[in-house]
Amino acid sequence: MFAFINDDSGSVSGSTHMGIPGWRKKRTGATGFELLLVLTMLLAGLVFTMVCGERFGLLGYLAGFPAGCAIAFAVLYGLIALFALLEGVVKDGIPYLPPCRSGNCRSGLLADFGDFELEQHEGEFGYFRCRCGELYERRRSEKRVLFVSANGDKVPYMKWQCCRGWCKERRDGKGDNSEDPSPK
Repeated sequence: MFAFINDDSGSVSGSTHMGIPGWRKKRTGATGFELLLVLTMLLAGLVFTMVCGERFGLLGYLAGFPAGCAIAFAVLYGLIALFALLEGVVKDGIPYLPPCRSGNCRSGLLADFGDFELEQHEGEFGYFRCRCGELYERRRSEKRVLFVSANGDKVPYMKWQCCRGWCKERRDGKGDNSEDPSPK
């Protein structure tokens, strides 16, 4: 909660507050969304207190508020997790990265990269290296992953399709789920 006190990132050099060096003069309060969540939990606690108090008397009044706040927290947390899961299925892909070309390395669920490591390549992020040593570029806006060869060529590898998952992409860049076109 008070991690910003010891955090020097974003602090004004030489600034102190109450003898604490590196005090951040940026945002130190809650956002509007955080305040709305806290007010929702408090309101749910009060409503649950009134309902339990009428039903169970003094014990209901005493236990109703913490129980109502805990239930509201669980419901809100569940809704946020459900939204993140649905967004991942529709937009980002679950898992976040497809298996590597050899099939040995896999990505974890949601925010876990699993066997892949985030890497900066040519001054840009969005590159991942698997345990096998192969380099991939994830283009989130295009919902595609490209294989980056040793000489720097980028070859289409897989494309995310909503509710279908990671599908092979043809070398000409069309993600129609078919294998590479046969040579003519």
